[in-house]
Amino acid sequence: MKSQKTRKTMKRIAASLLVLCLIFTMVGTGTFASFAYANETAPPPEVVYPGDSTGGNSSGGNEDGTGGVVEKDPPSNTGTYEPYYAVMVGYTGYTTLKAAVDAITQSESKSGNIVIQKDIVEDVVIPADTTIEIDLKGCKITNAGDHTIINRGTLVITDSSYGKNGTVDNVTDQKAALVNEPGAAVTIKAGCITRSKETGIGFSIKGDNSYSTIINQGSLTIQDGASVTQGPGGGGYSHLISNGWRKETENNSKLTATITINGGTLSGGLTNIENYHLGEVHIYGGTFEDAEYNSICNYNIADIEGGTFSIRVGKNGSVVYNRQRNDNTAIGQLNIKGGTFTCNIQNVAGSTEVTGGTFTNVVSSELISYGYTCKRTDDGNYIVTEGQSSGEASMSIGMSIGSSASDIISAGASKKETETVKLIVSDILSNNVVNASKVSGLNSAFNVSKFLNSSVGSSLVNTSEKKLELYVKANLTKVALKEKPDIQSTGEENILVPKSVTYEVYPTVKGLNSSGETKLISLQSNNSQFLNGNTMEFNLPIPSMVTESYVKVTHQSEGYQKEVSYSEILGNGTEKYTKVSCSHYSTFVLEFVDSIPTKEETTALLAEQKLAARSKLVTMKNGKKAVRITWYNKNGELMAFNGVEIFRSTKRNSGYGKKPIYTTTKNAYYNTAVKKGTKYYYRVRGFVIIDGKKHYTDYSLKAVRTVK
Repeated sequence: MKSQKTRKTMKRIAASLLVLCLIFTMVGTGTFASFAYANETAPPPEVVYPGDSTGGNSSGGNEDGTGGVVEKDPPSNTGTYEPYYAVMVGYTGYTTLKAAVDAITQSESKSGNIVIQKDIVEDVVIPADTTIEIDLKGCKITNAGDHTIINRGTLVITDSSYGKNGTVDNVTDQKAALVNEPGAAVTIKAGCITRSKETGIGFSIKGDNSYSTIINQGSLTIQDGASVTQGPGGGGYSHLISNGWRKETENNSKLTATITINGGTLSGGLTNIENYHLGEVHIYGGTFEDAEYNSICNYNIADIEGGTFSIRVGKNGSVVYNRQRNDNTAIGQLNIKGGTFTCNIQNVAGSTEVTGGTFTNVVSSELISYGYTCKRTDDGNYIVTEGQSSGEASMSIGMSIGSSASDIISAGASKKETETVKLIVSDILSNNVVNASKVSGLNSAFNVSKFLNSSVGSSLVNTSEKKLELYVKANLTKVALKEKPDIQSTGEENILVPKSVTYEVYPTVKGLNSSGETKLISLQSNNSQFLNGNTMEFNLPIPSMVTESYVKVTHQSEGYQKEVSYSEILGNGTEKYTKVSCSHYSTFVLEFVDSIPTKEETTALLAEQKLAARSKLVTMKNGKKAVRITWYNKNGELMAFNGVEIFRSTKRNSGYGKKPIYTTTKNAYYNTAVKKGTKYYYRVRGFVIIDGKKHYTDYSLKAVRTVK
């Protein structure tokens, strides 16, 4: 007979078995069919069936007021770890994202949080007057055929997963992963917004699937932890983010499209951000990288106070590009107060003001705000910081190279020629020896009225108490190539190397006007008195691949005789340059040669010059008559002289004298000391100076003119 203790133990075992049977029976009937498995963090949903008001709150909805409509009965037992519901809103599950959005839209609060439970393929629209937060929770939303998400309300995208690898993707041509419409607002706190099937490679290669990852015409905020990308190769045909409107007429709302970036990563695209009509971009941090052309391409308003900016390795674009399109909706206003920039800043038109930041390339003085300066640091980079204080009478000098390869490659250039020019342009743009070295006539008593003539200085505040700046802007306008044997090749192949480069140079004055605004005056006239006879001396870069030892510099400017000089190429193997000087707009052609012409070669060239003079009667601005004298070479190209002497007589064959009436470096002479009714004869001769001595051409054929 069993003891009483044994019977009690058996009863406990029987009761436990009965409980286990009951549990397994409940699982089989579906009571726990929606149980959140180990890979789910959400609590089990409170299932509400159509027409049933027993679940959720007392009104038949969820605790957050979203209604709680489930599209169909949950399964009895999935038998797998994949969640049945696509999304959760509170404790309520939905099989589609659209159903969850609809439920929130129909709720009294019109707001709610959606947690994605598994990867889904769906297009969704966030309606106006609706506030929704989508937690990707490590899952992916891929479009079904349209834009993946179109937002017309207020949307927050975040990711609570440990890896923060949730994704909003679009795989369809001409469709975006996110479209934010006018008046709507999106904040991306975490997760990746991308176009994973992007096939655009470069500006001219679209492929069969390309579009911007984000189109913003509302308010877009990107926080640290978020990323925006484009394709496995980074794209390059479409902009990563397009902000604003391509045409002014497209914006019927007349609202502003605004992007605020506090952190995160933007990678790939033709540009990371294109900011067009009525677009505004405000950047305080983040990483901007791997763009084909520009990190930031601005046509309206952009402010940069932080962040790291670089473009695709090996590309020749500018890291930040600014251009004005009109005076209203695309004003081209760029302000840089901070950040780290690899490559150069380019301002084509509009206003760029730089007051801070770290740069790998020297920043043009044209772009630096009045009172600030660009300084080289010990690590070889450049920083923009406040310059000399008020009351220090001085000037700063700087220079910019304002060209890209596309500006100077001819339409018929071969692929080899195009690639060579691109390399040369990239080399010149990275050359950091372009800083100007000095300005003649500068002293401690410097002020506007003494240094500049009245036509320039009248629009500026006297600088006895303010800083005045001069800088030189040089545009690389032409690259000529030549073939040269490749000494490193075992065959007989030739390589292309630079024969010459041409710069257009604009000396410019920067100061303050009477309203306290920065004033820029480009000295483009041929009036040498703009600087009261002073000149600006500066360096022009020479491509590092040049192997010649000397440079032939041809200096041309309107109204002046062409000047030719030879000098040794300065600098080291990677940063070569030559020194030049001017006082107004000029063109410099730098031709690379192995040797300097000898005295014999120069005098032989002088002997080949057969000059002929021309005359024309003209009326000057004061109403008086004058005879204009010009000259040319009958044997071909006119040699570049150091000067030309003009002689005059009232007789054809005598009376010219040994001393000229005028010596000029210009291409023409105006003889104003003439009498009405008198016939004048003119002859000229050119000269070059060798070892301090003048060497002349023969006298020219004569010109004759009667003053009427």
